[in-house]
Amino acid sequence: MFFWTACLYCVSHEFFPRDRPYQPTYRLAIASALVGLACLGKYHGVALGFGLILFCVFSPTHRLALRSGWTALGVGLFAIAIAPLL
Repeated sequence: MFFWTACLYCVSHEFFPRDRPYQPTYRLAIASALVGLACLGKYHGVALGFGLILFCVFSPTHRLALRSGWTALGVGLFAIAIAPLL
C-alpha cells in the first residue's frame, strides 16, 4: 500500500505540473521503480502500471512520456525491482 500511494503521489506531480506545460522528467523513472516495488507487495501493482500506461496512451498531452528516455530507464528499474518474482 505504501509504494502504491508513493507512486500515485509521484505521478500526480509528474503529469500535472502547476507552473509549466508537461515535459517528461526523472519522476517517470521513480514511478516505474515504485510500481515494481508495489508489485512485490501485491500483484495488484500490475494494475497500477497498466493504468498509468493507458493514461499516457489516451491522453494526447502525456504521450510524450512513452517516448522519453526517462521511461526507458524506468523500465529497467521496474525489471530490477520485480527480479525476485522471476
